Amino acid sequence: AEIRDEMRARRREVAPETREELSEAFCEAVWARADVQAAVAAKRPFAVVNWGGEGIFVPYGGSMSETIGAIKRYVETGGILWATGGYPFFILRQQQADGTYKGQSVGGGNAAVLGFSCATTPVEDPARPLSVTAAGKAWFGEERSNRLATMRAGVQRSFVTTGYQEKLVMGGSDCFVGGIRCDGWGYFFSAGGFNPPMDVLSDVITGTVTHLYDSPWNLPRESSNRRCWKLAK
Repeated sequence: AEIRDEMRARRREVAPETREELSEAFCEAVWARADVQAAVAAKRPFAVVNWGGEGIFVPYGGSMSETIGAIKRYVETGGILWATGGYPFFILRQQQADGTYKGQSVGGGNAAVLGFSCATTPVEDPARPLSVTAAGKAWFGEERSNRLATMRAGVQRSFVTTGYQEKLVMGGSDCFVGGIRCDGWGYFFSAGGFNPPMDVLSDVITGTVTHLYDSPWNLPRESSNRRCWKLAK
């Protein structure tokens, strides 16, 4: 309940017209800790925004491997998932019998399941000016791109991966927002730093989800995995 209230309070800091834009883009914000697994397993929304920072939230009786597996399948099969700062899935938040959550650092193994790792620039590294790439300008449009170019954010945990489909927003030479496909048809995005400002998050999340809702998607890169299919009547 405390986390739910805190996240709702943070959401109210965003301008009403931006909240409406997010709603119109069918972007489902996941507030409760255990809702991530439910969202990716049952509700099948167009997009999921996980405001849990570095946490992977596992409901009571569930397992971390089941949860990260559900997340991977959601993205592989065309879902859009947004993580909102830090090293995604670095902290296990396991629900206890009394409803509380116990935290434990589990490292980068969950990220590896999705096919990426993150840089480990010092947490105290100062915020950097943001710049929007040519691809980002095509996704975001002129007004949003110009607005993002006036903002700053930390870029301590950018993806370290060769799997970027698009690099959209840079912080210096490091990618702050870019999409990876996790060897599937969906998109996984992460704000590549700690505690990104809400106005930055609002713009990049709204911009990516709106673009993907309104525009044809690029085909994912061919997977390096080789599969043999057996067809039966």
